[in-house]
Amino acid sequence: MTVYSGHVGPCAWSVVQGALDDATIEGFLSYLRGVADDAAPGQLVLDMCHDLPMPTPVQRRRIIEVLNGSKKLDLVAGHALVVNSTIGRGLLTAINWVVTPRFEEKLFARPDQAFEWLAERNPAFDADALLAAVRAAHPGFDQLRW
Repeated sequence: MTVYSGHVGPCAWSVVQGALDDATIEGFLSYLRGVADDAAPGQLVLDMCHDLPMPTPVQRRRIIEVLNGSKKLDLVAGHALVVNSTIGRGLLTAINWVVTPRFEEKLFARPDQAFEWLAERNPAFDADALLAAVRAAHPGFDQLRW
């Protein structure tokens, strides 16, 4: 599966869908490194996960290593994680057992819920522009059921 990602205004975003194979994990880790290395004051992060299985212990460790290796994550004003399944929402809990976020973080069931929360953290957040960028990168995004 492909990882779709981009950056709109103060918000880095990703959509990850389907199997967590090696290529998907590598794509997500590459995106995370970019977010971690390029974070600026007021940075927002929106990660949308659709029908993902739980990551393996090795995959979780690799995500944690990237997050722990960043010197700039203190600049993040908020991380919204959208997960369409109840079981999938356990991902955040599992990772946060090992890594305590250095920024505000909140879990959502639908992207529209996350947009409002992100706008409260940085008024420069433009939900319409972000949604247009997501749709351009991921043509099937509107067909996903959240």
